[in-house]
Amino acid sequence: MSEHEPTHDNEHDHCGSHNHQHSTIESADKLKALLHHMYHHNEDHTAELDTIVRSLEEQGKPEVAGKVKQAIEEYKKGNALLDEALKELP
Repeated sequence: MSEHEPTHDNEHDHCGSHNHQHSTIESADKLKALLHHMYHHNEDHTAELDTIVRSLEEQGKPEVAGKVKQAIEEYKKGNALLDEALKELP
């Protein structure tokens, strides 16, 4: 667990908050819609992280930029899996 405090000041909608319920989602349509939302949500974060990488590089912090680049790759891997899952749902 990280000790950083979230400073989530981006311009995209998080559907109100990051307060996620951990109950079962019974509707197939709702499940697919949620996965679709999370896919695009991850894309938005990846774009934001790209901006952070450029800023870190400009500030002479290539090691930190490299770690953020690795995080971007993990987002992309996760999204590839979400895409596969979405294709398997009706």
